[in-house]
Amino acid sequence: MHAEPRHRHAAAGQRLSAGQGRPELLDEIAHWHTGLAEGFVACHPGLAASALNDVVQRTIVGIVFLWMCEERGGEPRGQLRELCDQPGIMPRLGSLLHAAARRYHAGVFPSIPINGGAPYLLQSVDEPLRMLVAALAEGGQRTGAYHFPTSLLGQVYERLQQQELSRGADGQLVVNNRAGQRKRSGVYYTPEDVVDDIVAHTLGKLLTERGALAGALSAAARGHLRVMDPACGAGVFLLRAYRRLAEWHLDWYQRHNPERWATARAPPIRPSPHRRRSCAAWQLTISEKGRILRDCVFGVDLDQHAVEVTKLGLLLELLAGESHETLAGTTQSGTVAELPNLAHNIHWGNALLGPDFWTDRSQADGGDVERRRTRTFDWR
Repeated sequence: MHAEPRHRHAAAGQRLSAGQGRPELLDEIAHWHTGLAEGFVACHPGLAASALNDVVQRTIVGIVFLWMCEERGGEPRGQLRELCDQPGIMPRLGSLLHAAARRYHAGVFPSIPINGGAPYLLQSVDEPLRMLVAALAEGGQRTGAYHFPTSLLGQVYERLQQQELSRGADGQLVVNNRAGQRKRSGVYYTPEDVVDDIVAHTLGKLLTERGALAGALSAAARGHLRVMDPACGAGVFLLRAYRRLAEWHLDWYQRHNPERWATARAPPIRPSPHRRRSCAAWQLTISEKGRILRDCVFGVDLDQHAVEVTKLGLLLELLAGESHETLAGTTQSGTVAELPNLAHNIHWGNALLGPDFWTDRSQADGGDVERRRTRTFDWR
């Protein structure tokens, strides 16, 4: 994220607690980040450093996102492994990410620079891609987790942000560690237990009060429960807030004649497929989870890539608790239900500077480059 003071709490939740068992995975991903960059340079020796950083970062984030979608039933299970079983992975991965960009309304997936690359050179990226997918598979086995936590995507993004790729005078790849520079610029990572505590004492307190007073949960009342993070970073606060809002809605439905709600024309809840193994007899339908997300969760950030990562993280949270079977049952055609477009929820811009920022400033004060960097934001 950009080095702005307002980001002191924006890059939240990126430090992993010892109990999560994820540092090894992040280290492996960081290692194959360098290997993938070397593969791209072999294919395209003239690739500028800025473009190289962009495509490598987007490729890794895209792979991690698709893997986590597989775990949640949003993508065919095993598709990434099958992709890696044959040589020439990059062109097929490019097609997969292009389709994902349309399906998930996401701008974070890369236009992979494969045109002009000789086939034998393209295979130079096969090994890092194959090892990256293997690292994700082994990471899940090592922790014994059913699937990775939604916060992993933001953690991967922030870890990659600490590694800046450049080209030396001899054209060789150089990896610079930016962790210290980012801290000096006011970019800090908020531990997840601190995030949980903040959300519990703000949104949690509000929801507890509303739950005690509400006799009915009208659509208007639900729509007025809105959370907005003006410096959302990779979205860890919004992820936790969205989860808390979903829990609150489910709790309300379960305490107010859930059978009636479950048999409504557009039911907001349905019987949990795990009700025999869990005390939770009901769960929100994906359409209700999508409504809560669209109506209640908003954010702004100056880092365009972080904005896209936040959108993807929220979609992963939406898919939590689902399976390919439950998702396929949401449409008559048997395909996975369309996920919400969060373009109007999570915005790229500077929450502190409105469109009138340049009104009293001369054109000389703000050329095109400066205006793009400032990225004023209109709250209307």
